[in-house]
Amino acid sequence: MCGTEVVALLQTLLSFTDTVAAGVRRGMHECRYQFRWHRWNCSFSQPPAFTDTAGLQVTPEMAYVQAISAAGVVHVVAKNCSSGHIDNCRCDETHDGRRVGVNWNWGGCSDDIRFGVSICKTFMDAVEPNKDARAAVYLHNTEAGRRAVRRTLRLMCKCHGVSGSCTTSTCWLQLAQLRSVGNFLKKRHARAVKVDFQNGVMQQQTNTKWYRRKQPIKVTDLLYVTPAPDYCWLNGTQRTLGRHCVRPAKGAGGTSYERRSCRVLCRACGLDVSETQVMVETGCHCRFHWCCAVRCAHRLECFSSSLLSVLASISGDGPVSSRCQRLWGEPGTIECRESNTFHLCLVFV
Repeated sequence: MCGTEVVALLQTLLSFTDTVAAGVRRGMHECRYQFRWHRWNCSFSQPPAFTDTAGLQVTPEMAYVQAISAAGVVHVVAKNCSSGHIDNCRCDETHDGRRVGVNWNWGGCSDDIRFGVSICKTFMDAVEPNKDARAAVYLHNTEAGRRAVRRTLRLMCKCHGVSGSCTTSTCWLQLAQLRSVGNFLKKRHARAVKVDFQNGVMQQQTNTKWYRRKQPIKVTDLLYVTPAPDYCWLNGTQRTLGRHCVRPAKGAGGTSYERRSCRVLCRACGLDVSETQVMVETGCHCRFHWCCAVRCAHRLECFSSSLLSVLASISGDGPVSSRCQRLWGEPGTIECRESNTFHLCLVFV
Protein backbone atom coordinates (compact mmCIF):
# COMPACT_ATOMS: atom_id res chain seq x y z
CA MET A 1 0.00 0.00 0.00
CA CYS A 2 1.51 3.30 -1.10
CA GLY A 3 1.74 6.43 1.00
CA THR A 4 -1.32 8.18 -0.48
CA GLU A 5 -3.48 5.10 0.12
CA VAL A 6 -2.33 4.94 3.74
CA VAL A 7 -3.18 8.61 4.24
CA ALA A 8 -6.61 8.10 2.65
CA LEU A 9 -7.27 5.09 4.90
CA LEU A 10 -6.25 7.00 8.03
CA GLN A 11 -8.46 9.94 7.06
CA THR A 12 -11.39 7.56 6.55
CA LEU A 13 -10.85 5.95 9.95
CA LEU A 14 -10.47 9.32 11.68
CA SER A 15 -13.85 10.35 10.30
CA PHE A 16 -15.41 7.61 12.42
CA THR A 17 -13.81 8.52 15.75
CA ASP A 18 -16.71 10.66 16.94
CA THR A 19 -19.23 8.02 15.90
CA VAL A 20 -17.30 5.26 17.67
CA ALA A 21 -17.00 7.38 20.82
CA ALA A 22 -20.76 8.03 20.69
CA GLY A 23 -21.34 4.28 20.40
CA VAL A 24 -19.27 3.61 23.52
CA ARG A 25 -21.22 6.29 25.42
CA ARG A 26 -24.50 4.70 24.30
CA GLY A 27 -23.26 1.35 25.52
CA MET A 28 -22.28 2.76 28.90
CA HIS A 29 -25.65 4.49 29.23
CA GLU A 30 -27.37 1.15 28.58
CA CYS A 31 -25.07 -0.52 31.11
CA ARG A 32 -26.10 1.99 33.79
CA TYR A 33 -29.75 1.35 32.99
CA GLN A 34 -29.43 -2.43 33.16
CA PHE A 35 -27.59 -2.35 36.52
CA ARG A 36 -29.43 0.54 38.15
CA TRP A 37 -30.83 -1.73 40.88
CA HIS A 38 -27.62 -3.72 41.41
CA ARG A 39 -24.89 -3.04 43.95
CA TRP A 40 -22.52 -2.43 41.07
CA ASN A 41 -24.22 0.17 38.88
CA CYS A 42 -21.71 0.55 36.03
CA SER A 43 -20.05 3.58 37.58
CA PHE A 44 -16.84 4.62 35.83
CA SER A 45 -15.07 7.95 35.83
CA GLN A 46 -14.44 7.33 32.12
CA PRO A 47 -15.46 4.49 29.77
CA PRO A 48 -12.86 1.69 29.93
CA ALA A 49 -13.22 0.80 26.25
CA PHE A 50 -10.24 2.82 25.01
CA THR A 51 -8.15 2.93 28.16
CA ASP A 52 -5.21 0.68 28.98
CA THR A 53 -6.76 -2.67 29.85
CA ALA A 54 -3.59 -4.14 31.37
CA GLY A 55 -4.62 -3.31 34.94
CA LEU A 56 -8.30 -4.20 34.61
CA GLN A 57 -9.63 -7.34 36.23
CA VAL A 58 -12.08 -9.14 33.98
CA THR A 59 -14.99 -9.77 36.33
CA PRO A 60 -18.49 -10.73 35.09
CA GLU A 61 -19.42 -7.05 35.26
CA MET A 62 -16.39 -5.98 33.22
CA ALA A 63 -17.31 -8.67 30.69
CA TYR A 64 -20.70 -6.99 30.29
CA VAL A 65 -19.05 -3.58 29.86
CA GLN A 66 -16.79 -4.94 27.12
CA ALA A 67 -19.70 -6.56 25.29
CA ILE A 68 -22.18 -3.68 25.53
CA SER A 69 -19.51 -1.15 24.49
CA ALA A 70 -18.83 -3.14 21.32
CA ALA A 71 -22.56 -3.53 20.70
CA GLY A 72 -23.05 0.21 21.11
CA VAL A 73 -20.36 0.97 18.52
CA VAL A 74 -21.87 -1.45 15.98
CA HIS A 75 -25.35 -0.08 16.64
CA VAL A 76 -24.47 3.61 16.25
CA VAL A 77 -22.22 3.13 13.20
CA ALA A 78 -24.76 0.97 11.35
CA LYS A 79 -27.68 3.25 12.21
CA ASN A 80 -25.78 6.40 11.17
CA CYS A 81 -24.84 4.75 7.89
CA SER A 82 -28.42 3.86 6.93
CA SER A 83 -29.60 7.32 8.06
CA GLY A 84 -27.11 9.02 5.72
CA HIS A 85 -25.19 10.74 8.50
CA ILE A 86 -21.83 9.27 7.41
CA ASP A 87 -20.36 9.97 3.98
CA ASN A 88 -18.45 6.72 3.58
CA CYS A 89 -21.32 4.26 3.97
CA ARG A 90 -24.98 3.79 3.15
CA CYS A 91 -27.60 1.03 3.44
CA ASP A 92 -26.70 -2.62 3.06
CA GLU A 93 -27.85 -3.42 -0.46
CA THR A 94 -26.14 -6.80 -0.87
CA HIS A 95 -29.47 -8.68 -0.80
CA ASP A 96 -31.58 -6.19 -2.78
CA GLY A 97 -33.58 -7.69 -5.63
CA ARG A 98 -33.14 -11.28 -4.47
CA ARG A 99 -36.40 -13.21 -4.34
CA VAL A 100 -36.46 -15.31 -1.19
CA GLY A 101 -39.99 -16.70 -1.05
CA VAL A 102 -43.04 -16.87 -3.23
CA ASN A 103 -44.49 -13.60 -1.93
CA TRP A 104 -41.51 -11.53 -0.78
CA ASN A 105 -38.08 -10.36 -1.81
CA TRP A 106 -35.23 -8.28 -0.35
CA GLY A 107 -35.28 -4.51 -0.75
CA GLY A 108 -35.63 -1.34 1.25
CA CYS A 109 -32.76 -0.02 3.37
CA SER A 110 -31.18 -2.66 5.57
CA ASP A 111 -28.91 -1.43 8.33
CA ASP A 112 -25.33 -2.23 7.32
CA ILE A 113 -24.34 -4.26 10.36
CA ARG A 114 -21.32 -5.77 8.59
CA PHE A 115 -19.80 -2.34 8.13
CA GLY A 116 -20.54 -1.53 11.80
CA VAL A 117 -18.81 -4.75 12.87
CA SER A 118 -15.80 -3.92 10.68
CA ILE A 119 -15.38 -0.45 12.21
CA CYS A 120 -15.87 -1.84 15.71
CA LYS A 121 -13.12 -4.42 15.21
CA THR A 122 -10.77 -1.82 13.76
CA PHE A 123 -11.13 0.50 16.75
CA MET A 124 -11.87 -1.74 19.73
CA ASP A 125 -9.91 -4.92 19.09
CA ALA A 126 -6.79 -2.91 18.22
CA VAL A 127 -6.45 -1.68 21.84
CA GLU A 128 -5.64 -5.22 22.98
CA PRO A 129 -2.23 -6.19 21.54
CA ASN A 130 -1.45 -8.80 24.22
CA LYS A 131 -1.91 -12.55 23.89
CA ASP A 132 -2.59 -13.54 27.51
CA ALA A 133 -5.80 -14.87 29.09
CA ARG A 134 -7.18 -11.40 29.82
CA ALA A 135 -6.64 -10.36 26.18
CA ALA A 136 -8.31 -13.50 24.86
CA VAL A 137 -11.30 -12.94 27.14
CA TYR A 138 -11.55 -9.28 26.08
CA LEU A 139 -11.60 -10.19 22.38
CA HIS A 140 -14.20 -12.88 23.04
CA ASN A 141 -16.48 -10.51 24.96
CA THR A 142 -16.34 -7.78 22.32
CA GLU A 143 -17.26 -10.40 19.71
CA ALA A 144 -20.13 -11.54 21.96
CA GLY A 145 -21.40 -7.95 21.97
CA ARG A 146 -21.26 -7.77 18.18
CA ARG A 147 -23.07 -11.12 17.89
CA ALA A 148 -25.76 -9.85 20.25
CA VAL A 149 -26.55 -7.07 17.76
CA ARG A 150 -26.89 -9.68 15.02
CA ARG A 151 -29.09 -11.91 17.18
CA THR A 152 -31.55 -9.10 17.84
CA LEU A 153 -31.96 -7.91 14.22
CA ARG A 154 -35.58 -7.55 13.12
CA LEU A 155 -37.05 -8.46 9.74
CA MET A 156 -39.26 -5.56 8.57
CA CYS A 157 -41.60 -5.89 5.60
CA LYS A 158 -43.82 -3.61 3.53
CA CYS A 159 -46.80 -4.96 1.61
CA HIS A 160 -47.61 -4.19 -2.03
CA GLY A 161 -50.87 -4.94 -3.80
CA VAL A 162 -54.16 -3.63 -5.10
CA SER A 163 -56.56 -2.07 -2.59
CA GLY A 164 -54.32 -2.73 0.39
CA SER A 165 -53.81 -6.42 -0.33
CA CYS A 166 -50.44 -7.98 0.43
CA THR A 167 -49.71 -9.68 -2.87
CA THR A 168 -45.97 -9.23 -2.49
CA SER A 169 -43.72 -7.89 0.26
CA THR A 170 -40.42 -6.05 0.29
CA CYS A 171 -38.35 -6.87 3.39
CA TRP A 172 -35.19 -5.54 4.99
CA LEU A 173 -33.19 -6.03 8.18
CA GLN A 174 -33.45 -3.36 10.86
CA LEU A 175 -31.51 -2.93 14.07
CA ALA A 176 -33.46 -3.52 17.24
CA GLN A 177 -33.34 -0.89 19.97
CA LEU A 178 -30.12 -1.03 21.98
CA ARG A 179 -32.33 -1.84 24.97
CA SER A 180 -33.08 -5.22 23.38
CA VAL A 181 -29.35 -5.85 22.96
CA GLY A 182 -28.76 -4.82 26.58
CA ASN A 183 -31.45 -7.25 27.76
CA PHE A 184 -29.91 -10.02 25.67
CA LEU A 185 -26.46 -9.45 27.17
CA LYS A 186 -27.89 -9.08 30.68
CA LYS A 187 -29.14 -12.67 30.47
CA ARG A 188 -25.66 -13.74 29.36
CA HIS A 189 -24.15 -11.86 32.31
CA ALA A 190 -26.34 -13.85 34.70
CA ARG A 191 -24.75 -17.03 33.32
CA ALA A 192 -21.23 -15.71 32.68
CA VAL A 193 -18.59 -18.41 32.32
CA LYS A 194 -15.37 -18.45 34.36
CA VAL A 195 -12.38 -19.51 32.29
CA ASP A 196 -8.66 -20.00 32.61
CA PHE A 197 -5.88 -20.14 30.04
CA GLN A 198 -3.85 -23.35 29.83
CA ASN A 199 -1.22 -24.02 27.16
CA GLY A 200 -2.63 -21.25 25.01
CA VAL A 201 -6.16 -22.69 25.17
CA MET A 202 -9.09 -21.05 26.94
CA GLN A 203 -10.97 -23.55 29.09
CA GLN A 204 -14.06 -23.37 31.25
CA GLN A 205 -13.42 -23.93 34.93
CA THR A 206 -15.38 -26.85 36.35
CA ASN A 207 -15.93 -25.53 39.88
CA THR A 208 -18.27 -22.66 39.00
CA LYS A 209 -22.01 -22.30 39.48
CA TRP A 210 -22.90 -22.44 35.82
CA TYR A 211 -20.48 -25.16 34.73
CA ARG A 212 -21.96 -26.94 31.73
CA ARG A 213 -20.52 -30.40 31.47
CA LYS A 214 -19.26 -31.33 28.00
CA GLN A 215 -20.59 -28.11 26.49
CA PRO A 216 -18.09 -25.94 24.61
CA ILE A 217 -17.86 -22.21 25.21
CA LYS A 218 -20.33 -20.41 22.95
CA VAL A 219 -19.48 -17.29 21.00
CA THR A 220 -22.35 -15.44 22.72
CA ASP A 221 -21.17 -16.38 26.24
CA LEU A 222 -19.68 -13.68 28.43
CA LEU A 223 -16.37 -14.83 29.91
CA TYR A 224 -14.53 -13.69 33.01
CA VAL A 225 -11.29 -14.54 34.79
CA THR A 226 -11.71 -12.94 38.23
CA PRO A 227 -14.81 -13.49 40.41
CA ALA A 228 -16.83 -10.40 41.29
CA PRO A 229 -15.74 -8.65 44.53
CA ASP A 230 -18.06 -7.66 47.34
CA TYR A 231 -19.72 -4.58 45.88
CA CYS A 232 -21.13 -3.57 49.26
CA TRP A 233 -17.59 -2.58 50.22
CA LEU A 234 -14.89 -1.72 47.72
CA ASN A 235 -11.51 -0.22 48.56
CA GLY A 236 -12.71 0.47 52.09
CA THR A 237 -15.74 2.45 50.92
CA GLN A 238 -19.36 1.51 51.44
CA ARG A 239 -20.43 1.74 47.81
CA THR A 240 -24.22 1.58 48.18
CA LEU A 241 -24.48 4.39 50.74
CA GLY A 242 -26.80 7.08 49.39
CA ARG A 243 -28.20 4.98 46.54
CA HIS A 244 -31.91 5.09 45.72
CA CYS A 245 -34.10 2.03 46.15
CA VAL A 246 -37.78 1.32 45.60
CA ARG A 247 -40.43 0.25 48.10
CA PRO A 248 -43.35 -0.66 45.82
CA ALA A 249 -46.85 -0.96 47.22
CA LYS A 250 -48.26 -4.44 47.68
CA GLY A 251 -49.39 -5.82 44.34
CA ALA A 252 -47.66 -3.03 42.39
CA GLY A 253 -45.76 -3.83 39.23
CA GLY A 254 -42.07 -3.39 38.53
CA THR A 255 -39.26 -5.80 37.87
CA SER A 256 -37.97 -8.29 40.40
CA TYR A 257 -34.80 -6.19 40.67
CA GLU A 258 -36.87 -3.14 41.66
CA ARG A 259 -38.88 -5.07 44.24
CA ARG A 260 -35.72 -6.42 45.83
CA SER A 261 -33.71 -3.20 45.53
CA CYS A 262 -33.98 -2.06 49.17
CA ARG A 263 -33.01 -5.50 50.43
CA VAL A 264 -30.13 -5.96 47.96
CA LEU A 265 -28.70 -2.44 48.11
CA CYS A 266 -29.40 -1.68 51.73
CA ARG A 267 -30.11 -4.37 54.29
CA ALA A 268 -27.76 -6.96 52.80
CA CYS A 269 -24.98 -4.36 52.98
CA GLY A 270 -25.65 -3.47 56.64
CA LEU A 271 -27.54 -0.28 55.88
CA ASP A 272 -31.00 0.93 56.80
CA VAL A 273 -33.58 2.54 54.51
CA SER A 274 -34.55 6.13 55.23
CA GLU A 275 -37.43 7.95 53.61
CA THR A 276 -37.09 11.62 52.83
CA GLN A 277 -39.61 14.00 51.35
CA VAL A 278 -38.77 15.42 47.93
CA MET A 279 -40.70 18.41 46.58
CA VAL A 280 -41.13 18.55 42.78
CA GLU A 281 -42.51 21.55 40.87
CA THR A 282 -44.10 20.99 37.47
CA GLY A 283 -45.93 23.32 35.09
CA CYS A 284 -49.60 22.78 34.29
CA HIS A 285 -52.52 24.51 32.56
CA CYS A 286 -50.09 26.31 30.27
CA ARG A 287 -51.54 28.98 27.97
CA PHE A 288 -50.09 31.09 25.20
CA HIS A 289 -50.41 34.86 25.67
CA TRP A 290 -50.00 37.27 22.75
CA CYS A 291 -47.25 38.12 22.25
CA CYS A 292 -45.06 36.09 22.99
CA ALA A 293 -45.15 34.20 26.24
CA VAL A 294 -46.38 30.94 27.70
CA ARG A 295 -47.70 31.19 31.23
CA CYS A 296 -48.36 28.20 33.43
CA ALA A 297 -49.79 27.45 36.79
CA HIS A 298 -47.50 25.40 39.01
CA ARG A 299 -48.14 22.13 40.71
CA LEU A 300 -46.01 21.31 43.73
CA GLU A 301 -46.00 17.76 45.01
CA CYS A 302 -44.26 15.92 47.81
CA PHE A 303 -42.95 12.44 47.15
CA SER A 304 -41.37 9.90 49.46
CA SER A 305 -37.91 8.98 48.23
CA SER A 306 -36.26 5.95 49.78
CA LEU A 307 -32.57 6.59 50.36
CA LEU A 308 -29.98 4.53 52.12
CA SER A 309 -28.36 5.67 55.32
CA VAL A 310 -26.26 4.11 58.01
CA LEU A 311 -28.50 2.73 60.73
CA ALA A 312 -26.30 4.18 63.44
CA SER A 313 -26.60 7.67 61.97
CA ILE A 314 -30.29 7.97 62.91
CA SER A 315 -30.70 9.76 66.25
CA GLY A 316 -34.13 8.96 67.65
CA ASP A 317 -36.63 6.22 67.17
CA GLY A 318 -37.37 6.51 63.48
CA PRO A 319 -36.96 8.37 60.19
CA VAL A 320 -38.53 11.64 59.10
CA SER A 321 -42.32 11.49 58.92
CA SER A 322 -43.91 14.21 56.77
CA ARG A 323 -47.47 14.91 55.73
CA CYS A 324 -47.65 16.92 52.51
CA GLN A 325 -50.69 18.50 50.91
CA ARG A 326 -50.98 18.72 47.11
CA LEU A 327 -52.03 22.23 46.09
CA TRP A 328 -52.47 24.13 42.84
CA GLY A 329 -51.32 27.68 42.36
CA GLU A 330 -48.23 29.82 42.26
CA PRO A 331 -44.77 28.64 43.44
CA GLY A 332 -44.49 28.44 47.20
CA THR A 333 -48.07 27.47 47.91
CA ILE A 334 -47.27 24.06 49.30
CA GLU A 335 -47.57 23.25 52.94
CA CYS A 336 -45.60 20.41 54.53
CA ARG A 337 -46.05 19.60 58.17
CA GLU A 338 -43.31 17.51 59.72
CA SER A 339 -43.48 15.47 62.89
CA ASN A 340 -40.94 13.28 64.68
CA THR A 341 -38.08 15.00 62.86
CA PHE A 342 -34.72 13.34 63.34
CA HIS A 343 -31.28 14.07 61.94
CA LEU A 344 -30.24 11.74 59.13
CA CYS A 345 -26.78 11.26 57.72
CA LEU A 346 -27.49 10.83 54.03
CA VAL A 347 -25.21 10.88 51.02
CA PHE A 348 -26.93 11.92 47.78
CA VAL A 349 -25.58 10.63 44.51
